[in-house]
Amino acid sequence: MVLSGHHASLEEPRSGPYRAAIDEGERSADVAGAAGAAVRPFHCPAHNDASGSEPADGKLAPRYWGAPQPPHPRPFRRVLLQRHAALPGSGGRTVPVRPAADAAVPRGHPRPARARARTSPVPAGARLATAGAGNPSVLPRCLRRRRTRIVLVGCSGQGVVDVAAQGCEEYLALRPGVYLAAGKGDLRLYGPSFRPQGASFGAPDATKRALLERLAGGRVPRGGPADRGTAGGGCGDDVSHFLDALESDGWLTRTVCRNGRDLYTVRPLGARSGTVGAPSGDLVLSRFTVLRREGDQILVESPLARAQVLVHHEGITSLIARLARPATGDPGAAAAAGELPPDVGSHLLEDLSAAGLVVPAAAEEGPDTVLWSAHDLWFHARSRTGNGGYAGTGFGRTGWGKKWCEPLPARREAFPGPPVELHRPDLEALRRSDVPLTAAVEDRRSVRSHDDGSPVTVEQLGEFLHRCARARHPHAKQQADRPYPAGGGAYELELYLVVRKAAGLDQGMYHYDAHEHRLRAVCGPGPRTTRLLRAAAASAAVPAPPQVLIVVAARFGRLMWTYEGLPYSLVLKHVGALYQTMYLVATSMGLAACALGAGDPAAFAEATGLARTVEGSVGEFMIGSRPTG
Repeated sequence: MVLSGHHASLEEPRSGPYRAAIDEGERSADVAGAAGAAVRPFHCPAHNDASGSEPADGKLAPRYWGAPQPPHPRPFRRVLLQRHAALPGSGGRTVPVRPAADAAVPRGHPRPARARARTSPVPAGARLATAGAGNPSVLPRCLRRRRTRIVLVGCSGQGVVDVAAQGCEEYLALRPGVYLAAGKGDLRLYGPSFRPQGASFGAPDATKRALLERLAGGRVPRGGPADRGTAGGGCGDDVSHFLDALESDGWLTRTVCRNGRDLYTVRPLGARSGTVGAPSGDLVLSRFTVLRREGDQILVESPLARAQVLVHHEGITSLIARLARPATGDPGAAAAAGELPPDVGSHLLEDLSAAGLVVPAAAEEGPDTVLWSAHDLWFHARSRTGNGGYAGTGFGRTGWGKKWCEPLPARREAFPGPPVELHRPDLEALRRSDVPLTAAVEDRRSVRSHDDGSPVTVEQLGEFLHRCARARHPHAKQQADRPYPAGGGAYELELYLVVRKAAGLDQGMYHYDAHEHRLRAVCGPGPRTTRLLRAAAASAAVPAPPQVLIVVAARFGRLMWTYEGLPYSLVLKHVGALYQTMYLVATSMGLAACALGAGDPAAFAEATGLARTVEGSVGEFMIGSRPTG
């Protein structure tokens, strides 16, 4: 029998099991039948191992070829090789297919090798059966283009089954923000946010340009004209290869539709690496996967995922929610227990699995992931360059805040409390007499207890703050300069002193004005300052609160106006730089210093009256007199 182009020319096999053939109107494929189970295609690399890489001579591995059979003078392919499971080649060529079992071979012809495809009898006219465990009745995406006809051929006749339910439509589009540059012999695409260095796609020609214009101007149906060539001409294989290269390299989004309504869009987060097999076993939503609002739609994403899924249909959200519990048996049918048909659930589950948004139930119990909390992994992933750009957002020093507001000034508004002038040390004298840097680094220790009999003095606090955190150019309106480094000269950190015991300074909370080198009272002693001091003692695991607690706060807008994607990670880096500066200065001054890992941001917000999203505590540092002995 011969399958060609847009129809199936079928003959009864003379003996052996029945064979089913799929005719999609564009590409035909040989499939195996299984009585009472599913019709399973086995021709694509992602869904069966009988399709490996095609050798350079254009032939499949010998074990997948039969011997010549009359009236055909050439060997028969037992499987149809495709370059990628989700992107079949162009239609129009004849694909010879032999019967499932060896037929009688005339004398003089070698006996064909046995096919590796699994086959078993199927009654003529049988319909697609409900899946059994481990054998889902799901056509892989490479066959789910449009209305599919399955023809079952056997000794007792043939039956025809039209499968419209398997026809989720898919549309490809160029991701936003991509632009084209074509030289004499090189066509390059650039994505400012995710691929600023660009990528080359060979020599420019009219066919590639026409396809890119279609992809940029609107959605191109997969399996439509883009797979067969463009109106301007061109080889279908060349177009298919170009489209496959664009998708493999992460330049295209894919929208899945049904009956003219968009269901969801898959947005890649990088170039595709390797082949992801069909989902199998118990699958569950990854514990790192989150659903959040983007505009008026739901976005599904994970820091470990290879793609995001933007949900357009409320039924898809319901299907995803059901995956909080493992989907067993037929995962597609289990996921599709709601308002959408089972094939939609199967399609969705396959996409979620390929993206890494659903995983095998035990996949995240190993030591490489079990120690990660979801928020830690999210913070780590989003504060590093890479996938954030693929998500369509900027990264780095983009100045994106200018769309909404003016930048915050370098100097925050002063608190209304009375000022406390601070001592200014002689820096030139310190250059000559101070402890050497190596000695300060080597002698640095975290000292958690203080000598209340001889507490730290206000003069010492003045020298300490002047050497650690003063504004070197106090009249600068935007760019600042302080003794510790900070990205972009933003210097968003502010210091608040919670004083329990310091000679020459009353108890209470004070803000350090780095531009004027003075303290201003924020509030007196009370329950809120007591909470801050007790939280510090608990964090340091000591019985007594510190003499002075320095709460490090951040004016988030100073960084967030300028930096996109990583401002909070910069805040924490700046806190670390400030901590080390404080440690070295305290060591050279003979003071007891200890950085803390946690504090009470709610108590800080109550004491200062500041909104947590405007200026919040990000670090704590204890300072006091060093105990003798």
